[in-house]
Amino acid sequence: MIYYIADIHFGHENAIRYDERPFADTREMAESLIERWNRRVDEEDTVYVLGDAFWKAGEDNINIFKRLNGHKRLIRGNHDRVNGPLGTLWESVEPYAEIVDGGTQVVLCHYPILFYKNQHHGAVMLYGHVHSTVEWRLIEKWRRELRTLGIPDRIINVGCMMEYMDYAPRTLAELLEAGAGGVGKSIEHGKSASNGEAPAPAGAERQGQQAVSSDASGGWGFLHVLRRKVFQTVFAEIRGLF
Repeated sequence: MIYYIADIHFGHENAIRYDERPFADTREMAESLIERWNRRVDEEDTVYVLGDAFWKAGEDNINIFKRLNGHKRLIRGNHDRVNGPLGTLWESVEPYAEIVDGGTQVVLCHYPILFYKNQHHGAVMLYGHVHSTVEWRLIEKWRRELRTLGIPDRIINVGCMMEYMDYAPRTLAELLEAGAGGVGKSIEHGKSASNGEAPAPAGAERQGQQAVSSDASGGWGFLHVLRRKVFQTVFAEIRGLF
């Protein structure tokens, strides 16, 4: 079995406050996360941690690492220290990876990628980094915009603090069943939007799909125009934040 999780932040006191995690301190957080991890993961399973696993590479975190079941592979994030003893314990350390899980291609990166390899051929993009912040809500908004254009949006935040993660590694099937995968609703609470907005009209997605498929002569050129419009929207959103 393959599992996924991100942004655990073992030993990071500020992460408790930042994410409003239900733990009194880092020791309680570590013990709870280890228990939740080992309850699901057997020694023969593989867990991909999509970045920010440990805050520091001290002896305490080395001991935590050794208590976690399974084959542990790191997709490196901005807080991961991999040059010392802790880094040698991972079975692999990569900035980015592409794997096949149950016949589905999965793109793995600490950072979200709106346009990813084989997006139009059923691939899923898993990421972390943004926690459950306004940045994640922007990504969910952009996912809805992709959907209205007929562009697949199987882009899933696997940060441990997300409600559907509940501080434990999850399988791809569990993540997709939670409501992600471009099926018309956000992964959070099964709603169409994280802020409670109504879903795009049913015809909007079909119109986007028809627009893409009807332009047989334009082919990838038409898709390029759609993608350019999405990027323009993204940059406009970013400018509006400052």
